Amino acid sequence: MISKKIIQYLCLIALSIGVMIALTTGCSVDKVSEPYENSVPETHLFLSFPDTLPDSLAMPDTSTSTKIVHWYGDDIDGEVVGFYHAWDDTSSDTAWTYTTENMDTFHVPIRETYGEFTFFVKAVDNEGAVDLTPAYITFPIINSPPEIRWPVDFELGYMEVDFVGFDNMTFSWVGTDPDGDETIVKYYYHLGDTLTPLDTAYFDSLEWIELPPEPTSLSLTDLTEGTYRIFMKAQDIASSESEVIYYPDTSGSWEVQEPVGDLLYVDDNAYWTGSEHIYTDILDSMYGTDYSRWKIEERAYYNPVDVITAFSNFTTIVWNGGSSSHFSECSSGINNFLLSGGKIFLATTYFGQPPNYNADSTIYSFMPFDSVTITDVGRPYTYSYTSLHEDYPDLYTERWIDPVFGFIPAAPEIFGQGTAAPLYKITHGGDDHIVATRYPDTGTAQMVMFSFFIHECDGDPGINWILPFVLTEEFAP
Repeated sequence: MISKKIIQYLCLIALSIGVMIALTTGCSVDKVSEPYENSVPETHLFLSFPDTLPDSLAMPDTSTSTKIVHWYGDDIDGEVVGFYHAWDDTSSDTAWTYTTENMDTFHVPIRETYGEFTFFVKAVDNEGAVDLTPAYITFPIINSPPEIRWPVDFELGYMEVDFVGFDNMTFSWVGTDPDGDETIVKYYYHLGDTLTPLDTAYFDSLEWIELPPEPTSLSLTDLTEGTYRIFMKAQDIASSESEVIYYPDTSGSWEVQEPVGDLLYVDDNAYWTGSEHIYTDILDSMYGTDYSRWKIEERAYYNPVDVITAFSNFTTIVWNGGSSSHFSECSSGINNFLLSGGKIFLATTYFGQPPNYNADSTIYSFMPFDSVTITDVGRPYTYSYTSLHEDYPDLYTERWIDPVFGFIPAAPEIFGQGTAAPLYKITHGGDDHIVATRYPDTGTAQMVMFSFFIHECDGDPGINWILPFVLTEEFAP
């Protein structure tokens, strides 16, 4: 007979088996596993301020239009891969700009004296989800006035020196605005003289002439003789004006002379300042007062176009150049002058080797030679120049002469054809070196050049014979 305890034990086993079967049957039902929905990222932004500001920093009532804004994003189930940002108008997708950066510098386009501008930014995660509540900050902006200045090299080289030019002058300037250079909408200038008061309170009463924002240059023509001072200022879209600048400074001067006659004498010999009267005495005897003089020992025109304009008034140039002539500033003007049929008598010792003295070493495209054979030939008390052309006599000097350089004559690069004829040579160290040439070698000369100071040859024959001969015979049609 089965005991009661055994029966209870068997019932317990059966119940356990039944539960296990039920559990097994329940787990066999098919159910779809649903993933969590992607969370959108969160966006934050902040500003950076200098370390010197107090801890109790508060946003200022107003600020300038240049803003450096930083931002970052968080994503609890992924990563932030980029951002969209916009100013004020966020109504369309095109208003937003995409970036992967976490900061940027913006120039808020203020158009009035005061304005408020709101910056929005929203993060994008690796699933393409975008923050639905962009971070934003509103800036109270006050307009900043524009600034105007002369080019740096003009400031350094021209403001405090005496400059003499002809009836043309070109000015260029640089205009900037903290609110964006494009907010400058006008420039103004006033052409006054040295008697115009340099008083900011007086500037408002000047007769200002309006100029467009582009180009940032002004060419004045048909100026009459006299001394001048030009004043300039800028104005932005909010009608704020810059401080007034002017040229020249109180320690400099700008004088205008009208072109006279067909011949121009250029005094570009700062080394031998006494040479000017040697040339002008000869020219006075030939032309009286019917020719022009241009003294550029210290400064030539700043803008190359002014040299071109000035030279267009003449058919012949006599250039008394030294060892630091202004060929760099005037080369485009000389090129244009020669290509237009002009004729040049040129004496210069410009080609040398610094630091012996301040000499140029560029073979400019108007030069009638293609290479140099020797530079800085010494300074003897006597020197002879041997003629290599039947029309030119031997020359001799007993002066303390400036260094001479020798060269190989050739057609100027700007012409690219023809031949240059040697006129004079010197013998130095047992070698011969050409020191004068004419181009072209036959017919009417367009250029006669000496690489020594022809004015030092003041004997008979000398410069008193050479200069008139070149002007009346070599340059004759």
